[in-house]
Amino acid sequence: AGQALGALGTDTGGSIRGPASYCGISGIKPTYGLSSRAGVAPLSHTLDHTGPMARTALDCALMLNALQGYDDADLDSVDHPTEDFTAGIDAGIEGMTFAVIPSLVAVATDDVKAAFEASLDTLRSLGATITKLEPMTGVDDYRGMVMNISAIESSDYNEAIMRAEPPVIAANILARLRNGQAMPAYLYSRALDHRKMLERMMETGLKANGIDAYLTPSTPVTAFPIDEDADRDTSPTRARNGITPVFNISRQPSMSIPNGFDSEGLPTGLMISGAQWTDAKVLRIANAFQQATDFHTKRPPLFS
Repeated sequence: AGQALGALGTDTGGSIRGPASYCGISGIKPTYGLSSRAGVAPLSHTLDHTGPMARTALDCALMLNALQGYDDADLDSVDHPTEDFTAGIDAGIEGMTFAVIPSLVAVATDDVKAAFEASLDTLRSLGATITKLEPMTGVDDYRGMVMNISAIESSDYNEAIMRAEPPVIAANILARLRNGQAMPAYLYSRALDHRKMLERMMETGLKANGIDAYLTPSTPVTAFPIDEDADRDTSPTRARNGITPVFNISRQPSMSIPNGFDSEGLPTGLMISGAQWTDAKVLRIANAFQQATDFHTKRPPLFS
């Protein structure tokens, strides 16, 4: 709508990057612990992040400057040196190397894939090298890992809400919470161990191969009618967070920026994800793409 510079989002499995992709705006889930979650209604302390949503990478950088920093009110806040995320944002990407993760591209629709391939061409024209890399094993299990962790932790946080009569939350959400409450402890312990393993694989994939960032579509589909939302877990390609949860598990900075439109004129998104604490580099890559394209300047028509 263009009514604000930006907004604060929360992201447990993609709720900054997914909406950003659907709406044709920019949004970054920063490194875990970089920005405080104090005062935010919790869903999963293992996966929850906070970050900015705005029109451009530069605006996100300005907001992240204000959001960063240690906060002892958040038990997972990290006392990491602060930085100016706008410094060097215009330095370009010549000489950088990016890795496409094929398994995370394969789930996307043809329109989303076409926009993604065009984005790769743009990045090459700016001096970047594009390669392919499968940094992790067990890619098919990551969504189940997120669901197990978030279901168990959210059922703990929302126990009082679950007992309310009459119910105060939607039936499908209540069912998920009750499912989490019934999960055995070994599933939670196993999921936490697997999360750490995937985090290590994703970090090693970048550092051992000289890769500056991973590239994927932000979401496998474009925006869909709200009455289809309840069915999103039954079909991988209709899942809101079909790709994004990987980077909640890995706790790496991950940003969605607009990169095109599908055949119906709905926005698509390019997701750029880097090593932990390379948020400035992710913003720099996103800014370089936006300086070479105009997708972030598009506005929806007032009347359809």
